[in-house]
Amino acid sequence: MSILSKSSFLSKWAALFATNGVRAITAAIQRDFRQDINDSFLNITDQAYDGVKGWKNGINTISGLKSITTAALSTGINIAFRDTANSDALRVYELTAGTDSESSPTIVRPNDYDGTTNQKVWKIAVAGGDFLYTGQSPATKTLNGITAGDDLSVLTVSQIIAKILAPYVNPVWNSFSVSGQSTTVEVGTTLSGSKTFTWSITANSGVVSTIDIKDVTGGTTLVAGTANDGSQAATVATLQLNSNGATQVWKGTLHDTGTTVQDIDSSPFTVTARYKVFFDEVSAFPTTSAQVRALTQSQFISGPTTIDLAIGTTGLKRSIWLPAGHSITKVEDVENLYNNITSDYVGTSFSVNDAGGTPRAGTLYNCGYASPYEDPTIHRFTIN
Repeated sequence: MSILSKSSFLSKWAALFATNGVRAITAAIQRDFRQDINDSFLNITDQAYDGVKGWKNGINTISGLKSITTAALSTGINIAFRDTANSDALRVYELTAGTDSESSPTIVRPNDYDGTTNQKVWKIAVAGGDFLYTGQSPATKTLNGITAGDDLSVLTVSQIIAKILAPYVNPVWNSFSVSGQSTTVEVGTTLSGSKTFTWSITANSGVVSTIDIKDVTGGTTLVAGTANDGSQAATVATLQLNSNGATQVWKGTLHDTGTTVQDIDSSPFTVTARYKVFFDEVSAFPTTSAQVRALTQSQFISGPTTIDLAIGTTGLKRSIWLPAGHSITKVEDVENLYNNITSDYVGTSFSVNDAGGTPRAGTLYNCGYASPYEDPTIHRFTIN
């Protein structure tokens, strides 16, 4: 069969229908008539799509295009439709041989694509009056949204211009945190129960409707596909941080469903366990773990540091406890010409319970004078 002009079509079939008479029409004539209609009025060649099925209802989106069964079809078919999912943009696609990766809307793989038995893809030919770029390809330079090596032949002219003048800008995480949760906790602390995760995202060129909240430490997803509304409560796995430097890490993953479909992780929110140093002026030297923990001043320690202890004009005794691995290298009396008073602090081995009640080895340093200072001063500790 072949495509017939109007006059040719009329000439061929006038003898059969022109008199409006009643006559027998064989199955062969019916098949011939049907094929000429397919070829001539729908402009679909006989080796291409099977007649009006190529224009069935539902092919008005890229999803509809993908649903066409192509395994038995020859290449060269052109399908035109108004894309109702994209502002009714006019799109014309041609079925071509190839194994190109999907890059919608430029390259669309049919649902029945198979890399071995059905190597066919739909390639865009016309998009709303636009046309495919036919110049030099691939790109030789990187410019905004165009990267050296990109295949320009699969892009329309307007797509190339858009990539250069208005390149796609990925969504970005502005913040991701856990409400009320300190990022440093004492060794022995247990993390558990419901936590409220908060975040902020700038979508830029993307579309971010949902995110996931993930427990990186446990390798699990706490919440999948929660609305991108900036806050979500979730029950976290119970974890006790039992060593110096132990961590619990959570993160968010946004789902960009815009032109560039992608997942982007937030910066991790990390909780780290550290030992504490306890110190203060005292009326009596501590003799129990509870008394050391009751000292009114404390701070986390993770390496060499300097600690200042304010000394008043009434107290006679001072105590400072350091966890194992740390010791005092120098103590200076700041307001008294930085006098070295290291030898005034006498250390003894002393265990103190951590936040979870586990005894931790360390050293308790005590310093006692027979009379108080006449003027306030500072004892400055240098700790390794």
